[in-house]
Amino acid sequence: MTALVATPIALYVFWQGGTVFAAGMLFLALAAWFEYKQMMEQKSFHPATILGGVCVAVMIVISWWHGLAQLTPLSFAILFLILSLTVIQCKSFAMSDAAYNLLGICYIGIPFAHFIALRLFPDTIGMQFFALAMLGTWACDTVAYFGGTRWGRHKLCPSVSPAKSVEGAIFGFGGCLAVTLICGHYLQIPWQHGLASGVIIGVTCQLGDLVESAIKRHMGVKDSGRFFPGHGGVLDRVDSLLFSVPAVYYYLIFFVSR
Repeated sequence: MTALVATPIALYVFWQGGTVFAAGMLFLALAAWFEYKQMMEQKSFHPATILGGVCVAVMIVISWWHGLAQLTPLSFAILFLILSLTVIQCKSFAMSDAAYNLLGICYIGIPFAHFIALRLFPDTIGMQFFALAMLGTWACDTVAYFGGTRWGRHKLCPSVSPAKSVEGAIFGFGGCLAVTLICGHYLQIPWQHGLASGVIIGVTCQLGDLVESAIKRHMGVKDSGRFFPGHGGVLDRVDSLLFSVPAVYYYLIFFVSR
């Protein structure tokens, strides 16, 4: 039921682009931040909830208005603000609190800023490569799950995610390559860029999935939240994209759009 409702909404937001897409990413990024904040509280850390949410929101808005060029000075301002709290509120906001706050802001805010930068890339090329990143990531996750369930024998990273297997990762990578090549053809992306994007997505999306698993294991939670009933939280749904979309964006910048 959740998928039947969420999928058409996601497709509409993606297709509309512009303000609709930026607003959708802002909403998801803030939801992801509050999930991260709740995970921090499970480990008795003291998140700067409002400040962190504002920092994530400003990253999204700035990337929409001015692109990624302003992220560097903005990141310094965020670093300055969060670390200043360790002095201003030294009795209630420790250095470890600041470290986890900065991790969450960067882990969520920077990738979501890249979502906007890629989707709103000039002409239609950004939409094409964003679609390729989503389809490749979805294929990798899906094929890895079924391949690992059926043929998985060797643990991929048992200390982080015991259920994932080497065989599943290989199947997922192969499924990603197949989908990016096929879909790239229909999206009018040259085959060599579809192949290269598939390699990048097949590696980065699985790494993104494992990173979120490592964060949840460290925080002592099974799911990041309950935003999607029966499917976990926002971070559980976008963890792979947090790595694959920025990677595709930089591939586009350095190898395609020149």
